[in-house]
Amino acid sequence: MRTERIIAELRKRILVGELLPGEQLRQEELFQRLGVSRVPFREAFLVLANQGLLVHRPNQGFVVAKRTAFELSQLHMLHTLLATELNSSIHWPDMTALEHLRNLNAEMAEKVETSEFVEFIDLNHEFHLSVWRLSPLNLVITEVERSRIRPGTSPN
Repeated sequence: MRTERIIAELRKRILVGELLPGEQLRQEELFQRLGVSRVPFREAFLVLANQGLLVHRPNQGFVVAKRTAFELSQLHMLHTLLATELNSSIHWPDMTALEHLRNLNAEMAEKVETSEFVEFIDLNHEFHLSVWRLSPLNLVITEVERSRIRPGTSPN
């Protein structure tokens, strides 16, 4: 299993509540259950920590991120401010970009009818990023991605 698949699997387990905010990850148990070596797991943990889904605690390992209501409120405010700026600066898409957006929208419509809400969330995020990439504000796009509120984080 490659690092990207491990990231997707761990992220899904966080989103569906199998791994709860504040829960310490038992690395041995997880990589044995998934049949993966430590190296790609360690890489996946570092990526998820960088994305804000996990937190590394010295001498304890990784835990699922747990945000306070005030922290989530701040992240939401930051995201809203940046997204508003991007929305006001986007350019009309060319036919290739428009077709990509239509395809994402169709995929999201299919997921609404199923219980695949994690996939819907990912498609929705990809849709918004695709729209925002029509803006010339590349640094702002990067910050929106970095500050994205991750589902699965919850108040204390």
